[in-house]
Amino acid sequence: MLSKDELRIGGSVFLVAFSIGLHLVGVAPILGVLNEVYADKGTAMIQMLQTIPYLTLILGSLLVGWLTHHISVKRLELISLLLIGVLGLIPFFFVNFWMLFATRLLIGMGFGVISPLNNTIITVALPPEKRAGFMGLHVVAMGIGAMSASLIGGFLASIHYRYFFLIYLMAFAAWFFVQFTMKDITPKSGTSKGSLGYGRQIWLLSACSFFHTILINAFSTNLGIYVLQNLKMGTGTAGAINTVNSVLALLVGIFFAKISGFFGKYTIAFAIGAAALGFGCTLALPGIAGITLASASCGISLSCFQAGCMQRISMAVPPDEVAGAGGVFSVAGSIGGLIGPIVLGYAAALLGGNTPVHQFTAAFAGFAALFAATLVLVRKETA
Repeated sequence: MLSKDELRIGGSVFLVAFSIGLHLVGVAPILGVLNEVYADKGTAMIQMLQTIPYLTLILGSLLVGWLTHHISVKRLELISLLLIGVLGLIPFFFVNFWMLFATRLLIGMGFGVISPLNNTIITVALPPEKRAGFMGLHVVAMGIGAMSASLIGGFLASIHYRYFFLIYLMAFAAWFFVQFTMKDITPKSGTSKGSLGYGRQIWLLSACSFFHTILINAFSTNLGIYVLQNLKMGTGTAGAINTVNSVLALLVGIFFAKISGFFGKYTIAFAIGAAALGFGCTLALPGIAGITLASASCGISLSCFQAGCMQRISMAVPPDEVAGAGGVFSVAGSIGGLIGPIVLGYAAALLGGNTPVHQFTAAFAGFAALFAATLVLVRKETA
């Protein structure tokens, strides 16, 4: 039975993670349409709309450790939610590529600050034996947020692509509920060690996040284009397929405590292997079956990977350093997300052309190699 304080913590964790789900979806369901509307910009530039937020997300992630020592977690989350909501809605009112590009760039700051804060709340306020369940709740809420954004956003985009941006009204709803339900937590004061003070495990997790984010983005940046060009279907189908991703991420979050208990130190390796399997499905089963299985596998991978890394970070550093360590981890992933389309584009070109199928092939090979490397590291750790 949860105490009143734990229920309040759970409520704040859920609502914040729900809003982070908007970042997971980005503009993936309408990338195919945007590729046609702004055809003169080129496919690579359009794909950057999905990943350009990582540029300012890096800045937010670098600052969050310092900010939590000077500003309350609740105030940081309220500021971030307001930033996400305002910048997310602007493209609904203005039809201009560079306006869209600018808002996508700046919105990353809000996501960069808010993303590590749930782990801080969970670590500071809860004993170690209860953290896995709340980290699972975090992943569940991200899945529900992403699923809601995909379903509602895909439906709205079928009317007109600009209506997709109305999904950012969710951030305002979350702001309202966080204002009245969130438990205000401030980590104990202390001097942050900074990135140089973190141990080998944080650096390994960060490196893993870097490569995982590069590769997993092959799905989100190519889904809309693949559905439109290869399957000859519309944004509604892309939104539905993306919803499969969110549903599986949701289920992993619900059962994460059991999943992590079963796989133990191999939880992160399992997450990486799931992604390799998913991209392999797009090659073995080209068409809607393969892309749907890839969506499911990538949902499992992203959810399990994030929760598994959160759990590792919470045990690797003192509670008041969790936000800073989470920021380092987030920065590594953000850099990977930022350069992902470029890296995958070059890899796909080497395979015959920058197409979704070739990017899926590159992602499959990359995840297979990362899976093997992770297994070796875990076995050395447990030896």
